[in-house]
Amino acid sequence: MKWFILSFVFGVFSISADAQHNTDGIWDENSREAWLDSVTTNFNKKQLTNNIKIINLKQRQIEEITMPSCKVKGEGLLYLSDNEWIYFLSNSNHDNPTIGDITIGIDQKGNAWFNGGHVCGGIINYVSKGISELKLSKEFFKYFESDTDEEKWQRR
Repeated sequence: MKWFILSFVFGVFSISADAQHNTDGIWDENSREAWLDSVTTNFNKKQLTNNIKIINLKQRQIEEITMPSCKVKGEGLLYLSDNEWIYFLSNSNHDNPTIGDITIGIDQKGNAWFNGGHVCGGIINYVSKGISELKLSKEFFKYFESDTDEEKWQRR
């Protein structure tokens, strides 16, 4: 009887934990597109000077491989060089389920990209498995992916 009760309790908790992070197909495509359009349209380079958080590239060691990585907490700016940078803004499914988990990246030329990787608690991590030194924003969008579900960046 104890095994039955324990099995039931653990089963309920595992379903609950899985449901919290299963966001496939819950968001609304029109709401998501409207959010991406709004962020892209309303983006202004002047806003980057208003106490925005700076994102740092770090070297992450996984087994014998060292790869660059960065953590985005909601919003931030990643400087790659004097003339190369990327502005990030994320939405978590937990905050707005109609938009779902999504991050938009806008480079110094105004090019916009998006990534549907899992944003948890407002945080998403990106890693590169194809480049060891990053200097150009276009390299970020080509080589970096979300670390939990390996989602790649897509051009808007």
